[in-house]
Order: sequence, then structure tokens, then C-alpha cells
Amino acid sequence: MEEQRLNRIRELREARGWSQRRLSAEADLTISTISGIENGQRPSLETALRLAGIFGVPVEGLFVPDSSTVEVQEKAAAAATAPSSRPVVSTGDDPSGRKQAVGK
Repeated sequence: MEEQRLNRIRELREARGWSQRRLSAEADLTISTISGIENGQRPSLETALRLAGIFGVPVEGLFVPDSSTVEVQEKAAAAATAPSSRPVVSTGDDPSGRKQAVGK
């Protein structure tokens, strides 16, 4: 059975050839904190920002999206490209006679 990864900390650390001890020194965190994050504990925002800076990636680059996150992103992308379903009505306020979209 494949291990479910929640973040890329171990991957990014190993890509640099760093031990947990080295990363903990670079990030001014305990080895226990690094180990916990690599094993699924959620880092604080401050810690995530610190690690992102060290690895030179945006904060979201530290995390592996789960299926629900991917689904939300796909729905948002589809909604952004779909034609508007807002009704077009004449407001009578536009002297050019153009119709304007009015939402609820």
C-alpha cells in the first residue's frame, strides 16, 4: 500500500541532500518538528512560510493537494470559463440602450 503524502517537505529536503538535522538548523526548528511535519503534522503558518522560503517555493508548493482540493479547483476553473448565467435585463438607466447583466 502506498503511503499518503500530505506535504513535500521530505521530498524537497532529500532533493537538496539534507538530513532532518540540517533542515532543522536552517529553519531554526527542532528535529522533532521536522519529523512530525514530514509524517503528516500540519505546520503553523509561520513554519510553513519559513520552510517555503528555505526551499524557494510558494507556500502552496509545500503541500500535496488532496482529492477534495483538486475537485474544488476544477469546479472553480470550469465556472471561470463558463458563460455567465446571470439574466440580462434593461435597466433603462443606460442612455445607449445597452442591456446590462444584473445579478441577484
